[in-house]
Amino acid sequence: MSIGDEPIIIDFSSFEDIVLIKGENRDRTSNISNNSNGSGKSTISDALVFALYGKTPRGQKVENIINRYTKKNLHVEIEFDNMKIVRKRNPTSLEFFIDNQDNTLSSMPLTQKLIEDKIGINYDTFINIFCFGQYSSFDFISSSIAAKRSLIENMLGLEQYSKCETIVKKIVSNLKKEISKLTGRYETLQQIIKQKEQDLNNQINKEKEFNNNLITQIDKLKLKKQQIDSINIDEELDKIIRYEKYLESTNKIHEEYHNIKKELDKLKKELLSYEDKSNSYQSSLDKEISTLCDKINKIKNIPLNEVLNQWKEYEEILKKISLTKEYLNENQNNVSKIQNELIPILSEIEKIDKDLRKISKLEPGVRCISCLQEIDPINFKNIVKEIHERKNEYINKLNDPQSQLEELTKLIKNIKLEIKELEKKEKPSLSREDILEMKNKLIFLESSLNEKKDNKNPYEDILKSISEKIQSLLPKEKILRSQIDNLQIVDKPIFDKSQLSSLKKEQEIIVSLINEKEKEINPYQEIISDLNRDILNLNLEFDTSKKEISSKDEEIKYYEFWINGFGDNGIKSYIVKQIVPLLNNQVNYWLQFLFNNEIEIQFDESLDCEIHLSDGKQFDYRGASGGEKKRIDFAILLSFAHIMRLNSETDNNIMFLDESTESLDLDGLEGVYRTLIELAKDRIVLIITHNLFLLEKLSHKKEIVVIKERGFSKLFTN
Repeated sequence: MSIGDEPIIIDFSSFEDIVLIKGENRDRTSNISNNSNGSGKSTISDALVFALYGKTPRGQKVENIINRYTKKNLHVEIEFDNMKIVRKRNPTSLEFFIDNQDNTLSSMPLTQKLIEDKIGINYDTFINIFCFGQYSSFDFISSSIAAKRSLIENMLGLEQYSKCETIVKKIVSNLKKEISKLTGRYETLQQIIKQKEQDLNNQINKEKEFNNNLITQIDKLKLKKQQIDSINIDEELDKIIRYEKYLESTNKIHEEYHNIKKELDKLKKELLSYEDKSNSYQSSLDKEISTLCDKINKIKNIPLNEVLNQWKEYEEILKKISLTKEYLNENQNNVSKIQNELIPILSEIEKIDKDLRKISKLEPGVRCISCLQEIDPINFKNIVKEIHERKNEYINKLNDPQSQLEELTKLIKNIKLEIKELEKKEKPSLSREDILEMKNKLIFLESSLNEKKDNKNPYEDILKSISEKIQSLLPKEKILRSQIDNLQIVDKPIFDKSQLSSLKKEQEIIVSLINEKEKEINPYQEIISDLNRDILNLNLEFDTSKKEISSKDEEIKYYEFWINGFGDNGIKSYIVKQIVPLLNNQVNYWLQFLFNNEIEIQFDESLDCEIHLSDGKQFDYRGASGGEKKRIDFAILLSFAHIMRLNSETDNNIMFLDESTESLDLDGLEGVYRTLIELAKDRIVLIITHNLFLLEKLSHKKEIVVIKERGFSKLFTN
């Protein structure tokens, strides 16, 4: 994970309703404000799931979740209700506490099973119901019957019935095997007697082979003991002790030398750095003084009084331009009025021309514009004449307005020429405010110049202090270097302590084995005696086997009844049927927010479903868009979460949404927003998103900001 050596504690009880998780990856070269990918936002949900189950929602290998810089000491703790889980990696361990009492079992798998039994939910169901986003694929509708049943059984705690069914089936299977075995025994008793006699001869031969092998093993062990005895273990141990003392003394000198050397290198770098800063400061100060002098001289060379007189003349011209423009606007408005009067007349003339073109062809079916009757060819000329007369009337109406328009156009042209001449007068190079500002600026610049000349270089004392520290460390470095050069080299021993310890233990084991082998009893004597006794007892076994077969047949009938009871058509089926109405009610409750009451879902007792639109038409889930499927899946997920909360002793009041709005349109986003507001009324919802719509809607909510820098992430809340 991206968290480094510094521990991070998250108190989820301090949060309420909706919490935005944002990121900032400062290790990337792109613009930091738009670069949250890889910052470690998902580490929060990863850590929670890893603490509970030893896995992550993204399916990473366990060895890959350790920070790639620290490479060890992964440590995650979670406390909830009266429970506490501590999970570590590299080194690996798992601890489980209830009411501050250690409930850790003998192995991690057993402890993990205990944890899941206590929280009442397995990894797959937790990921599907409480972590919704880019790394989870919750698609209940398209799942197989077996997958649906598995989810429901885990959610309602029905695995106990499946386990009972498996146990009973195993009992029946074992009973049938025992019957088969007894029946076979019944039929082959005579062959067994013959086989026993053959076994008797075989055992006599094996007895001879056993004795020969035992002698060979003892000889090999004695040879191995001689080889170990040839090594002087005490002498080798003295060599190791001398070598360890040598390493201890040399390591201490090397470490002290290394620390001084490191401190000297650091001080020399600081010296160079501050020398650069000192030179840079002095250079910058000289430039500032030079710049201030140039600015002062520049202001003193400007004729400010002459510019003030220019401003008086320019302001008079501006007044005259303003009055002339007012007169221009008045005449332009008159032109607009006349043009507006001409528009309907010209439009009517254009319409008459259009009518003339339409009826001029006199094709069959052409209708009169006025009466809308089909035109009679005999009356065609009269109709055309009438239309031309109407056009001439409108043309006569154009004469007076057009004459006025021409006069006003000439007047406007003359006014614009007058304004253009006035505007040729150039504005003074400086404003009145500029002049006042220059005077004030001159005073300020002269004051700043005096301050800069009095400034002292702030780095002189620092440079002096660093130089003194370097001079004090150089003699120590020289002495330690001399000690290192004069160290006497001690050869490394052939064996280490563990190897010598192993040899000593092996020596003891070999002696023990030799004693055991020499005292070992021949096992075949008893076997031969038993075979003789078995042949006598075979006849008694016949009657016993017959009685056992009859008894086990009765047991099978009893257990087959419970196989049906614990099976899919028994108790589990009854319980699933009871929760279907609640499931339908909850799914449609959440769909009203996600689809604004446009979709309704009904599950049957087999957990198949039908989806209908608000107008009653059937909705095809498989043909739906990715965004629609995602919203439907989200509604089902929330419904299962509600049912689980009703059924479980543990109240899972937290949910993670990680990039869960991908492929949603605006309607989908608004639906998700409404759902989040409703969802956050009774639980904490932690959201990771790049969606601008949701970010804006949730901008007032509490935030967790994850900042990654130099390979490590830190968390901040605001």
